[in-house]
Amino acid sequence: MTFQPPAILSPTCILNGHSVHVEEAKAHIARISGEVAVQVQVVVTKRGDDISALVARALGEHRHPIVAGGGDGTVNAVAGKLAGTDTPLGVLPMGTLNHFAKDAGLPLNLQAAVRNLFTGQVTKMDVGEVNGRVFVNNSGVGFYPHFVRQREEQEKHGHIKRVAFMLALRSVVRRYFRLRMKVHMDQAEALEHVTPFLFVGNNRYQTSGAHVGTRSKLDRVGCGYARRRPPAAEALYPSL
Repeated sequence: MTFQPPAILSPTCILNGHSVHVEEAKAHIARISGEVAVQVQVVVTKRGDDISALVARALGEHRHPIVAGGGDGTVNAVAGKLAGTDTPLGVLPMGTLNHFAKDAGLPLNLQAAVRNLFTGQVTKMDVGEVNGRVFVNNSGVGFYPHFVRQREEQEKHGHIKRVAFMLALRSVVRRYFRLRMKVHMDQAEALEHVTPFLFVGNNRYQTSGAHVGTRSKLDRVGCGYARRRPPAAEALYPSL
């Protein structure tokens, strides 16, 4: 679903200062905003804890769109403050994986993504929420989030993605454990499972084939949960 954005744009771009693409992004923003005669406020921060306050300030100044320049963590932090408002979220994919940008069909080329802030359509998309925190991709407990944290830690130590993946996997498997959980959905009774992880996705993820780990839609108004039970994975996708 699309809706009409404000006639006059006044973007605020919040850029993750840890990204290697910060200077490139600033150059594209300066050049392209000059071409379209739009003044853009650019804020660079290296503190993730500052993002909520920066978004709140931009909202108070009636800036639109408010742009997240970084990876999925930066996008998630900005989206969490914008969810439920009429202020559009812009995305500049400046992270390692950029899952949200890919699944949303946004330009992954940084120059094209900057231009899209001024020429693209505004579309409504779903978000999920757990314990009062909004997420745009997924949320989980158990094996998966432990693995992600370990992989990110290995990448911080300078390992390339493939090596970081294998080191993280080895570390997590050594401390393998299972969770006993109850899942309450539309059923009268809770579903009980013993599983190494619970994964809740914002809209349905592909679980097999060439596009595994991706979503074809982000506006189906639903969440899915997946849990692993050897020898096969199973998934249920309720309508919410």
